[in-house]
Amino acid sequence: MSGKTSRNRFLRCEEKTLPQDDGAPLLLCAITDAIAVSLPSEPVWDRDRVTVDFHELLPDGSLGEGAETVDNLARSHHGGAIVQRHRERLPTPRDAAGFWKRREQMFPHLTFGPDVENQCAALNAGMLSTIVNRLKDLDKAAGAWRDGAAPPWTCKVTPESDRVMNRPGLREARRFRSGDGARVLFEWHARFGSGGRIHLRFDASVREVEIGYVGGHLPL
Repeated sequence: MSGKTSRNRFLRCEEKTLPQDDGAPLLLCAITDAIAVSLPSEPVWDRDRVTVDFHELLPDGSLGEGAETVDNLARSHHGGAIVQRHRERLPTPRDAAGFWKRREQMFPHLTFGPDVENQCAALNAGMLSTIVNRLKDLDKAAGAWRDGAAPPWTCKVTPESDRVMNRPGLREARRFRSGDGARVLFEWHARFGSGGRIHLRFDASVREVEIGYVGGHLPL
């Protein structure tokens, strides 16, 4: 993400639970994928990952809620866990064509609708690493899905609001081609970068998670 884009998103967000002196730096780490450094003065800081909950001003002027997990270095042994997570991150394809060609290898527990190929081709190639890391989170949850109505998400995955779903035009904007070619509703979404969205659907009867859209925030 560029410095200007990061700054613009930072100005649209506000941490929900922490004092400003703590919340603002952690929020910046969440937006820029940086590592926080803290003192283990309280249990909330004495861990190698910290969750940041925040409000974000959306394009339609409403407030959305977000949550991101930040690597946090408070003790020397936290460094090992952080380094291991970074080593496990997937090598980023150089372009959208490489991403599409390697999708099954990189994300064995996800399926992709055919529209995703062109959607990724239209994105800035610099966003691919951010997208790959978020898809890795979704793939991990899909692979760990053993029971329950939904996968055990490790990142924020939410459905669209009733206001969006009750307006036919906005609802139709969330329909994309599925793997069988039919246009279906991808109501649930995860977030990436500055306003980026990954729309998906999941079926508990077959433990399948399908990605239908990767791109900017859809119309509100």
